Amino acid sequence: MSGFCGLIYKHPVPPGSDADFRLRHQLAQLMRGVASRGPHASDSWVSGRVGLGHHLLREVPEAEREAQPLTTADGRLVIVFDGRVDNRDEIFANLDSHLRPRLDCPDVEIILAAHQCWREDAPRRLLGDFAYAVWDSVEQSLVAVRDPLAGRPFYYVDRDEYFAFASHDEALLSLPGISSAPNADHLAGLFISSLKDYDLFAPWYADLRALSPGHRLHIGQKKHLDESRYCTLPDAAPLHFTSERDALEAFESVLSDAVLARLRSYGPRAMLLSGGIDSASVITAARPLLLNAGRDPIRTYSAMSDDQTTCVESQAIRKLIESGPCAPTIVRTPSFEGGMTEEALAKLVWDFADPIDNSLVMHMSLFAKAAEDGCTGVLNGVGGDVTTHTSSFYVSELLRQARYLAAWQEAKATAENNTYLRHLSARRVFLQSLRTSIPDAVKRPVRLAQLALRKRDARSLSAADAIFSPAFLSSQNVPSRLQKRALQESRLTMFD
Repeated sequence: MSGFCGLIYKHPVPPGSDADFRLRHQLAQLMRGVASRGPHASDSWVSGRVGLGHHLLREVPEAEREAQPLTTADGRLVIVFDGRVDNRDEIFANLDSHLRPRLDCPDVEIILAAHQCWREDAPRRLLGDFAYAVWDSVEQSLVAVRDPLAGRPFYYVDRDEYFAFASHDEALLSLPGISSAPNADHLAGLFISSLKDYDLFAPWYADLRALSPGHRLHIGQKKHLDESRYCTLPDAAPLHFTSERDALEAFESVLSDAVLARLRSYGPRAMLLSGGIDSASVITAARPLLLNAGRDPIRTYSAMSDDQTTCVESQAIRKLIESGPCAPTIVRTPSFEGGMTEEALAKLVWDFADPIDNSLVMHMSLFAKAAEDGCTGVLNGVGGDVTTHTSSFYVSELLRQARYLAAWQEAKATAENNTYLRHLSARRVFLQSLRTSIPDAVKRPVRLAQLALRKRDARSLSAADAIFSPAFLSSQNVPSRLQKRALQESRLTMFD
């Protein structure tokens, strides 16, 4: 990911004035805060009360001649951007002819041309993961956009004196009046599992805000900030196929297109390889695409147990590596042979302000290893099995077919083997599936049974008492929020 930042004063800034000096100094501090994200080039742009900065990571071949911040020929618009555009051909075909850049232009030029051509409608036409900000020197306004799946970060602060943004949250802590105090609601949510009403996209720092996925931000001459949604992902409608083979071919087509778009890389092509269905699907799609294009085999980065005889995951990884061309890099666990030094790993973890799941430390170290090897993009299937798994839905389908014994056996297998559902009992998986498979008229007893199972959530507050002081719990309204959630669930249980 590239790093970008911006600073807008909300009062006039005469050239050469003390305010001009402060703006340039604070912009330089912001740029230092995002410098680790862009090792290939850096530059800044300052005009009046506005400053923009960028550190470039070349991710795709077209980025060879990329330079940011990028300004239009008439000097009216200037953009900073992080991301990639995967539907370049479609955008080119629909742009006004006088706005079309050259075919091999960097993605940022496509974004800027799209903004010139379609203004507020531009983000809806883009496919990829991106975050960007465009300053209009005529309208004296800023428009910032984040993609619908939050593929790239965008943090900001809005103060009486200034508005600032950056692609790294800690960069904004260099500004006056911005505290490093953590977001108390996040703290509560991290430790109290049944507290579900906090904002998952809120930054770790209390004074910062994050632009929400699929949203646009606008700040105009009146200095009023407006954030609005430009994209709502539609509910997925069930797909129907005449055969299992047709369904597989349709899935393979979509997966192949997605992998092909992400194989467009400036450096060596790489991926994280686990033993799961997610990364196995990615490497299976990538191998023939690279072979047909005459490219080098994909580089893979994996964590494997020191004792592979007892680790099913490691055995699966080994089979995937041996099943076709790739250039594997393996880090052993728990010895960490082939990985980072203890000092480098500690620095990697502590450089992140957010508390992180321990299971992600290995992912982070593999990403760092790939970066050391010159890879600027790494494909991975992290979370893919969450997206594609249908275990509980399959149980529901069996119940609708009156195949009760098969449904119970599947519920037991799910509770024992599914990575993300095995904390549930087979009975609970079965009941949750039954909820969606029976008529409304007979749902109430099932709901009452589920409510009995959910009573254990009430124990969360007593567990939280051992971690947080009563004053903290009260300040975040934790007791009333848990009571409200229990009431809502009881209503759903009896009346849904």
